[in-house]
Amino acid sequence: MRGLRYFGGSLKARLALAGLVLIAASVALTVVLVLRAMEQRSQRSALDSEVANVERISLVLTAKVVTLQNALRAATGQLPVAQLADPATVRHWLDDQRVLGSLFDGVFLADARLHVIGFVEAGAVRSTDIDASDRDYLRRTVRERRSVVSRVGVSRASGTPMVAITMPVLDADGHVAAVLIGGMKLSSNALLNDLTRPAMDDHSPVATVIADAQGNVVSSADPSRVMSKLSTYPHFAGVVAQWRAE
Repeated sequence: MRGLRYFGGSLKARLALAGLVLIAASVALTVVLVLRAMEQRSQRSALDSEVANVERISLVLTAKVVTLQNALRAATGQLPVAQLADPATVRHWLDDQRVLGSLFDGVFLADARLHVIGFVEAGAVRSTDIDASDRDYLRRTVRERRSVVSRVGVSRASGTPMVAITMPVLDADGHVAAVLIGGMKLSSNALLNDLTRPAMDDHSPVATVIADAQGNVVSSADPSRVMSKLSTYPHFAGVVAQWRAE
């Protein structure tokens, strides 16, 4: 009888112990599942936040481009189209474009031949005759008779990487008589750099980079990365590879 009672007591202890182990295992599993769900929600929240940030940057960039286009369009109204062959008249008109000078790093004027006949940069107005007829964005401006935003290129006037925004100037017959061009250096804050400036927290894991459709970095908090390929950027190489694969 003592053996049976011992056996029964031992069985109860074992059952109680097994119950405790089962409860502990259930609690641990529940904690793991809850933590995993919280981590997934946190990751999704962070991703949604960054997607929203990208959309915000896109809207800001679009608004900036529209503002710059409107400024160029307003300036063309005072351009003496009939006197473009006179260098002094062109220089005088460019010198009067104070507003454009504050918005762009350089303002250029091309004639109907798509030769740059004058420009103002860093406050200095110059006459010139640079053949820019091979520039696709200028040919598109004439062909489509509308404002065009160029790809990133090197300015023949300054030798620096720039983005250009064009505005056609029409004569009385509706033909393109000239093209007004506003140029922005990639190293300036005129269009892009203030959108990729890092946050005050130097330890923030978020890095914002703007690239063109060809994958060239046009704005980054690290100036040495500008004009390099986005696929070589450590933070984005994997994402670019996945994007291309899809």
